[in-house]
Amino acid sequence: MDSSSSTTLTVGGLVSNRPYLFQTAVWNRIGQSPLSDVVTVICCDFRSPGRAPRNLRREGDQSDEKITVAWDPVVDIGSSSLIYYRLYMDDGSTERSKNTPNAQHTFQFFEQLVQNGIYRFAVAAVSAAGEGPRSERLTLFLRHSWKATKC
Repeated sequence: MDSSSSTTLTVGGLVSNRPYLFQTAVWNRIGQSPLSDVVTVICCDFRSPGRAPRNLRREGDQSDEKITVAWDPVVDIGSSSLIYYRLYMDDGSTERSKNTPNAQHTFQFFEQLVQNGIYRFAVAAVSAAGEGPRSERLTLFLRHSWKATKC
């Protein structure tokens, strides 16, 4: 290693607002270097997404048992990267949720829907700091020809 090289270490399982002390040393075949000065770091100033996704809408192909819902990406992502979005569906008696594979997917589908059913959808962005607020609800009524109508 030359003097311009750097190494990164990620530490998990830390508790928010707790100070942590770090020192470093280098090991090679000759031995260990002296320890560095102690650095104090207060963990973890994480902030979940501050705003809900907007423009929730029905989109894409619909079938006898499937509906796809899309939304605009979140702009205020908080202090850490988005991991995924969580889409909620409520049929009046049960709420289910599904996560997108990653934060680039701004759509999700639900299957096994019932003809003439009324479904309410909302979406939230999720980061390492947690889940942000849910979007405004979108209510869809699936009629006999499986066309979704916005209520």
